[in-house]
Amino acid sequence: MNDIDDLIVRFLTGDIARDESHTLKDWLKISPANREYFNSFRDVWLASSLLGRFSQPAKKSRSRNLFREWAKIAAVFVFALVLGALGYRTFLNNTSITLGKLDPVTIESKRGAMSSVTLPDGSKAWLNAESKISYGNGYNLSFREIELTGEAYFDVVTNPSKPFVVRAGNLAIKAMGTSFNVKAYPEDGSVTTTLVDGHVIIEGKDSKNKDFEIELQPNQTITYFNDQQDYIAHIEETTELNSQTPGSESLRMTRLEDLSIIKQDQVKTELFTSWKDKNWVIEQQSLENLTRDMERRYDVIIEFNSESIRKYRFSGTIQNETLEQILYILHNTLPLKYTMEKGRIVIDEDRTLMKEFNRE
Repeated sequence: MNDIDDLIVRFLTGDIARDESHTLKDWLKISPANREYFNSFRDVWLASSLLGRFSQPAKKSRSRNLFREWAKIAAVFVFALVLGALGYRTFLNNTSITLGKLDPVTIESKRGAMSSVTLPDGSKAWLNAESKISYGNGYNLSFREIELTGEAYFDVVTNPSKPFVVRAGNLAIKAMGTSFNVKAYPEDGSVTTTLVDGHVIIEGKDSKNKDFEIELQPNQTITYFNDQQDYIAHIEETTELNSQTPGSESLRMTRLEDLSIIKQDQVKTELFTSWKDKNWVIEQQSLENLTRDMERRYDVIIEFNSESIRKYRFSGTIQNETLEQILYILHNTLPLKYTMEKGRIVIDEDRTLMKEFNRE
């Protein structure tokens, strides 16, 4: 809280700069606890200023500056005494201040919805369905750190002295002025980072608990697998896809077995970021993965009556279509049929279409 205390003192003495004033105002807007803290500080400040009546500076011309400097010290000192008298530990518990931080701010998108937010430093974040970000009340004072669950696209304001850090799963993704996407749904078992513009560094620990650091350049994507078996399964699936579609994006990849990481170069970034746009671009995505995204996007449950249909792949552009329209498109593209009832969809093979599909 030292940074905030300093801002409040300078505000009360009239020495605060314009940008610092904006920072303080943004901090006050974050939560009632922040405003309560400020009001307590202000009240003590006003009480401590009465002590100035006992101050008798030797030279009148210096009285204003001496009082201002003395008052800064007196306000903090008296404020600490008052808090001690009230029971500092109780005060911290009541206002949820722990180690200089208040309760985190959380922004969340429910299933079937998306949202966007401008962070206190001016950076922007778009949240996909069933996603949330959280950050401490000290955000942008001495650090910029965010916790992510789900998927988000970030457009980060440059600040070399305060790297922008996204913590997702077991990774820390550090950026300066950057546009990038992070997909980190716990049920997916992986974290995928795609860099559109700028520069990011991804940090984490390997299977032997040793630190690693990987730099990412524009048009690159890295997928970190939490489980070695998921990593192996993805490699096998990708190898099979490459044999069927030579020249695909998935060919240009680097495998980092020790870290269970796949790094791809020169990717079409819209395949990873267009979920937030009017045109959702999909290329060679398995029906199993696509329907998982559809479940979150439309708040439904999708089940398969046929295991083989899960592996079929779809390419296309979804332009604000409804769920029914997407299912109709899939039905006309892949050999499947479906039934819908009260938020539940069951997908099965269409044997007639299957014969035609296999002949092509």
